[in-house]
Amino acid sequence: MLAQLLDLQPIGSHRFTTRNHQESFRKTIFGGQVLAQALMAAGRTVRNRPVHSLHAYFMRAGNVDTPVEYWVENLRDGNSVSSRAVRAIQEGEVIFNMQASFHKHEPGYEHQSSKPAHNIPPEKLLEQQDEHSIATAKEFRQLGVSPIDFVPYSRNIFGKEASEASAQFWVRCNETLPDDPLYHYCALAFASDVGLLATAMMPHPTTLFSGDVFPASMDHSIWFHRQPTFNDWHQYLTESPWAGDGRGFCRGTVYDQKDQIVASVCQEGILRLRPKA
Repeated sequence: MLAQLLDLQPIGSHRFTTRNHQESFRKTIFGGQVLAQALMAAGRTVRNRPVHSLHAYFMRAGNVDTPVEYWVENLRDGNSVSSRAVRAIQEGEVIFNMQASFHKHEPGYEHQSSKPAHNIPPEKLLEQQDEHSIATAKEFRQLGVSPIDFVPYSRNIFGKEASEASAQFWVRCNETLPDDPLYHYCALAFASDVGLLATAMMPHPTTLFSGDVFPASMDHSIWFHRQPTFNDWHQYLTESPWAGDGRGFCRGTVYDQKDQIVASVCQEGILRLRPKA
């Protein structure tokens, strides 16, 4: 399913299109899909340099019934860094734009912060499923992100009971991806939009699905620190240090099974209060 979503068709120099869409629970195109497809389009115009970052803005909701075109602009190919700009266009309107940077591998100093606080394997978490966690999985499926397996540590990631604004879960692609590393970067980009904005709702006695708020991604950034292998489980730690003015700010860190940091993520989204009936 995810490989199919990432199968863009060239329609000219640095232009691609697709009719394959993943519907979100709001019946619009899932934001992680647009991130992943835009990154795939940009990556197809770069040779021998892995992506190291992307910075994107969601401008309009995507319609699942019509094609999206991705227009890539080559901003620069330097000695070690390539820069691309991507616009996603649907029905003549720009619905999304992104800049991505690709950096060749180089030697350098290395360090990282401490590993995740919890490291319970996903298989053991699945064995411990109770009625609450089964209900949580059902809520997750409402997000419409079927290409991704999702196993939460946090019992309240989609619950209505107020709690600390931080969550931890396992994620991976639930199908075998091609050997091309770009697919794995794109799969991580797709998954990075899963559950992130929901973290901003955790201190409040409501959820994204309650109808109390209108949720929508506004902007999204990812820094890739090493190549992911996204057929394997990755730990995703999220937190929301602030919300206000109808918005929520969230950030996350993705670890592989060796407790190595693979990516850092930031996102701000609209959490607009709906009028009471």
